[in-house]
Amino acid sequence: MHTDLGTGGRSLRHELLSLAAPKGNTLPTGKYSQGSRCMVKVCIYLEAGYSSMWSGGIRRSHENQIKALKAAGVQITTDPSESFDILHLHSVGPISLYLTERHSGRRPLVIHSHTTAEDFANSFRMSDHLAPYLGRYLRFFYSKADMLIAPSSYARDVLQRYELDRPIEVVSNGVDIRRF
Repeated sequence: MHTDLGTGGRSLRHELLSLAAPKGNTLPTGKYSQGSRCMVKVCIYLEAGYSSMWSGGIRRSHENQIKALKAAGVQITTDPSESFDILHLHSVGPISLYLTERHSGRRPLVIHSHTTAEDFANSFRMSDHLAPYLGRYLRFFYSKADMLIAPSSYARDVLQRYELDRPIEVVSNGVDIRRF
């Protein structure tokens, strides 16, 4: 399974610790790490959870992200009502928007940008008429993030055209090779 978050050689643990650090400060000794164990707790949220509507790549990415972070020794929750240090969203729906508003400026926010207006257009009848409105919403929603994760270089390039002033890292949705 892919666990490198496209961090240019830095470890997943280091990337999470740098996100959890107060802006412009170094990490307080011992607060976020204890020996080799990462003490950062990440809430990885997928709107509608494991309903039948999430049967494709977004759900698989969510599952693989949880496995990768657990393998790296990171504490995980999928329940945003629990305490956590970093919020990582995998969907762009109304509950996710509520969570961005609720935690903006209080917790580091990572958004996995699985959805783009360009990919939505022409995906079903009349979707090309809705795509411009979705594009405006996505620019607003993605601008709330401290960091965006794109599932491919293509998606990163599309997001860069949105003129978002946010770092965009490419992270494959991953493949759990133990399944094959």
